[in-house]
Amino acid sequence: MYDYVIAATAGYIQKTVLIDTSRVEEGSNPPTLTLAVYGRCPSQVLLLTADSRIGGGDRLELMSEGATKAAIRIFELLDKEVVRPCLQDSLRRREPALMSN
Repeated sequence: MYDYVIAATAGYIQKTVLIDTSRVEEGSNPPTLTLAVYGRCPSQVLLLTADSRIGGGDRLELMSEGATKAAIRIFELLDKEVVRPCLQDSLRRREPALMSN
């Protein structure tokens, strides 16, 4: 697997952007935004949706920035713990076959 879609949510409560809000935080009915991006190219937005009105000011920008940063961090963790080890295992399995030819 080379790339995958990463999604993150951001809420806005008391002038603060919260990432991956809990049910308790969502119970206060804050504006929530969901952002999905390609892992290796987080500037390429695949989905941007809001559960309610975001409101005025720079909330949309702050929330999308927070969700993008979270998606980048999630990708970094997945890449380190899932993709790279799998690629290394795949290369190790191929080495004997390459050496016998």
